[in-house]
Amino acid sequence: MKIIRNEKLIKRNAQIGGWVTLAAMLLLLGGLFVNLRNLAGATEQSFYITMIAFVGGFVLMQVGLYLGKRFGGRPRPDETLDAALKGLPNDYTIYHFTTPVAHLLVGPAGVWALLPYRQRGLITYNKNRWRINNGGFAQNYMSVFGQEGIGRHYLE
Repeated sequence: MKIIRNEKLIKRNAQIGGWVTLAAMLLLLGGLFVNLRNLAGATEQSFYITMIAFVGGFVLMQVGLYLGKRFGGRPRPDETLDAALKGLPNDYTIYHFTTPVAHLLVGPAGVWALLPYRQRGLITYNKNRWRINNGGFAQNYMSVFGQEGIGRHYLE
């Protein structure tokens, strides 16, 4: 299998993700500092500064986490797909971040758009429903906030 990837885009977006996450953390800490500093004599101005810092920090943190998972994590989704498809013959070519589709597999049997999802736990199909079991109530509850859902891919 031939592998074609846009290393320049991957490196750039991984760096952007790191810097945006750092900026988000600094913004959140700045908002906390302003809030704690003005705890006794809170003014309307300090309240607005704190809220803008917290909302801005939260938004930047989400952007940084998205870029980090997609371009900077280990293993990256493109590396995982390469390892999973390593047995394909040289008739197949996989394109990572070079086409409008993030991961495109082209071969003699057709063209596929691959959509990798980072999932943790056991995935089962029972009574017409897909379920992810992460190992307990607390882990299942926390996965709501940090894990992509598997969706209903059979309807797409």
